[in-house]
Amino acid sequence: KLFLAATDESSGTDQILYSLNTSKEQIFSAPIVFNEVGEQTITIRSVDGVGNEISKKLRLIIGE
Repeated sequence: KLFLAATDESSGTDQILYSLNTSKEQIFSAPIVFNEVGEQTITIRSVDGVGNEISKKLRLIIGE
């Protein structure tokens, strides 16, 4: 399981979004469960209270 969190001391965090591999972006609301073994790519985007965004792309290796 993967948990995501973001903080912004000035305006607060509005939402965290993610997409796994080639899936459609969705709002993070519960731990992400990886059902497949092997390489996975996750793109994470955080938006603060005034609309500023930051995104990161991570490559993960999921074992058995």
